Amino acid sequence: GVAFRPPFRVAAYSIRLNHPRYGLLVSARELLVVPSLWGLLRGELKLKRLIIEGARVRLKVKDGEIVNLPNFHATDRATDEDDAPLNVPLDELVIHHAQVDVEAGPVFSASLAAVNVVARITGGTRMTVQLSAGKGQLVHAKGVERIDRVLLGGRYRPGRLELDQL
Repeated sequence: GVAFRPPFRVAAYSIRLNHPRYGLLVSARELLVVPSLWGLLRGELKLKRLIIEGARVRLKVKDGEIVNLPNFHATDRATDEDDAPLNVPLDELVIHHAQVDVEAGPVFSASLAAVNVVARITGGTRMTVQLSAGKGQLVHAKGVERIDRVLLGGRYRPGRLELDQL
């Protein structure tokens, strides 16, 4: 379902996104969208915050590549510049209580639970990310590795990824 909340928010419940070939990519208990009022007044799609509660993300890996993500090539966007970075019309992405599963069989599979993410985007192309996960496991040919805690912090800008905390 969809609901409108004051001051101006849109909430959607029981979200499910499927890849046409590989099935479930993400499901979530709740998605809360907080648009930029100033952006709306100017006729632009600009989001202040996206909050995702209770998500489950399923990533499928083949030949070292994640194959079930949406395809955001520059040619798919309204631009003639092949190397133009994707401009994200969002200031902040917050994810609470997520689970991430990675399927890369037969090489490995992994699962992380209690995942929380805060990503702040500036200029539409630069991002600062903090991620924490409470527990998980990595299954590979030689056995199972338990993951007790993951903390990750870093920055991304087109062509460069920097990790501050791992």
